[in-house]
Amino acid sequence: MEASNGTTGLKNGAGVWKPKHMSRDVVQSKLQYTHFISLPLATHPDLLEQVEKFQERILARNQPSKASPSSGRNSDPADRQKSEVADKGKAALTGDEFKFKDRGLRGFGGDRGKGVVEVEMIPHKSGIDKSIFVKPRTFHMTVLMLKLWNEERVQQAAAVLKKTQAAVHDILEGRPVILEFRGVEIMRGNPNEAHVLYARVEDSAEKTRLLQACRVLIDAYVESGLVMEKDIGQGLKLHATLMNTTHRTVKNNNRFGKRIPFNATEILEQYGEWRWGEFGIQEAHLSQRSVYGENGYYHCVRSIPFPSHSRA
Repeated sequence: MEASNGTTGLKNGAGVWKPKHMSRDVVQSKLQYTHFISLPLATHPDLLEQVEKFQERILARNQPSKASPSSGRNSDPADRQKSEVADKGKAALTGDEFKFKDRGLRGFGGDRGKGVVEVEMIPHKSGIDKSIFVKPRTFHMTVLMLKLWNEERVQQAAAVLKKTQAAVHDILEGRPVILEFRGVEIMRGNPNEAHVLYARVEDSAEKTRLLQACRVLIDAYVESGLVMEKDIGQGLKLHATLMNTTHRTVKNNNRFGKRIPFNATEILEQYGEWRWGEFGIQEAHLSQRSVYGENGYYHCVRSIPFPSHSRA
């Protein structure tokens, strides 16, 4: 038995503090996800370059200083792909600075309006800043989130992935998976108040095959007991996240307590049918969150190859 600050409790073999009378499920629910099964996409140089250019263009159009509406637009590939919408979406970006109702939060700019907080650290009225973009070298699709709070669970998860390799190759009949990525979408809700924007995977027989392979992976982890109960049975939506407000930072790189949305209207107009291209799924990784390898991608605990992605 151990105590902390006068509170009676215990530490289990995983080193997780478990206060007296707190159930195992409650303790686990409060733990953060530490690892996930990922399908890396940043391994494709052409796709990686497109993601980098996407970020550069969006940020260039969402700087605090006003630029000429026609400045540099003719050279933007997004405008060449869909030139008829080059001037659309501006109206959605001409409102006041992003504001949200005060729910006990204090503004950084002083008291500028009763019941309203103005967030000065957002560099543009659209709510778009660099921090909400994914790191290009981590570009991926997520299959499953995991909470692996000790080394035993990490090694167990690595072993499960290794054991699935034969079954994954069988379900794919030894043939490579080539997906077409086209356009962007938001996860849900109003484009004016978006939180997640992603590259869309086009519906196809190839997408169906990949979903079947992902089901093999998910089922194996569920059977191993490594998946949280609340996550069992959740559907899988294949997508590659480009922007996510959970990553937003503020001055001094401190996290802000409330998710602040961004206006995706103009992005959807310009990139709604952007042709990212066709790319093979080369591997599945057991990735560790917030830890990165020399190549900039998430630290790989274990990986399995998919059937050869090289074309004949």
